[in-house]
Amino acid sequence: MLTQANNALLCEVAPGKPMHETIRRYWLPALPSAALAADGDPARVTLLGEDYVLFRDSAGQVGMLNERCCHRGASLCLGRNEEGGLRCIYHGWKFDVRGTIVDMPNATDDSFKRRYRQPAYAVREAANVVWVYLGPQDKTPPFPRFPIFDLPQDQVVAQAYFIDANFVQVMEGLVDSSHVGVLHQDAIHQRMKAAMQDGAQSAVYRQMADDLAPRLEMEDTEFGFHYAAMREMRTDSGHVNVARITAFALPFINFSPNNSTMLAGVPVHDGCTMMFEFNWDWSQPFDAARRERVLEFHGISDAILDRFGISLATYGKQERPRAANRFLQDREAMRRGETFSGLPNFQPEDVAIASSQGPISDRSVESLLPSDQAVVRMRRVLLEAARRVMAGEEPPGLDCATIPRGLQGAVGSDETWQAVLTREDNLRRSFGQFSSELKVPA
Repeated sequence: MLTQANNALLCEVAPGKPMHETIRRYWLPALPSAALAADGDPARVTLLGEDYVLFRDSAGQVGMLNERCCHRGASLCLGRNEEGGLRCIYHGWKFDVRGTIVDMPNATDDSFKRRYRQPAYAVREAANVVWVYLGPQDKTPPFPRFPIFDLPQDQVVAQAYFIDANFVQVMEGLVDSSHVGVLHQDAIHQRMKAAMQDGAQSAVYRQMADDLAPRLEMEDTEFGFHYAAMREMRTDSGHVNVARITAFALPFINFSPNNSTMLAGVPVHDGCTMMFEFNWDWSQPFDAARRERVLEFHGISDAILDRFGISLATYGKQERPRAANRFLQDREAMRRGETFSGLPNFQPEDVAIASSQGPISDRSVESLLPSDQAVVRMRRVLLEAARRVMAGEEPPGLDCATIPRGLQGAVGSDETWQAVLTREDNLRRSFGQFSSELKVPA
């Protein structure tokens, strides 16, 4: 459990708070690239309790500026995006993607255009998402070296949605291996059926359903930490240990053991998170039909997110999961035995759980178990990063030689689980969502 003071240090992300100052030192996903068209509508984005505007200019470059015009504070989200810049509709000041003033109709002296500047931020596009850096420009870190960034755009599916909960409790769910066989048991059983032709895959899914208290082993890394959920699998030739390894990369990136999913829980403000999920295929592009199947499988298709009111298009405009509507849970379907949770598989289940804990969970009254070790480790890593920033030091993980990966594999009797991370044939092999086999050492 945490004290109230440490819980506040961990969770509060408003300007001036230590965690705000820490997170803004990393590159953050901000918006799917598809949301911005050249000379299209500007988009309002809130990150870490502050408001910004994103736009794509006539040449296709993306700019991210403070939302409030530096002249008199009007919202640039009302602006006109045209002919190479974003024009404030109040007095006509026009800014390019770097925040430089390129037109100032209400001034005859051009020196005023050089005197002022709209605050602008470093931007990169990768994996079909716009990433931004909000920290000091003279301390801009290298762009992360995540495996997904090396793939062609058509081999990556990215989706974003909102959760009414603090980013820490959202990420806690992602490093909690023991809940998968309970909360997500409908999806696990569906996977078991689909994997019946592949004995190894089916056996692993059966493990996840049956073994709800895996042995957890962890190691700190320069980017954050690894944890391995160790389970024993019965095979025709005997027993073998299987390690499902999750990587947590600061400040809020989770790499799933299937080696084809990455999730990022970006703090909007203290009680809201914008979740980014990336799914990829190492070998071939997605067509429209397969893209939709992947999104539906994870419970994050446009139709599902719109129905739950948590998509980028619907959030704040319609009913969404909350206590008053029982988080849109279908109790009738539960009574009919059609579903365990009463919710669509995976992400809608996680959204309901995180939201049900309140905007910021009270961690001073928890009752923790050994199966919560990875959750505790993630909190410790975040708190240590914030304390380093408070002490005037650099936060960890800004420039890592080690590439974070989530992997799964069998561990030989004379091996540690780290051997799974070193096998070359594991690095571009996904498990679960795309066809592959769990290789059992001879």
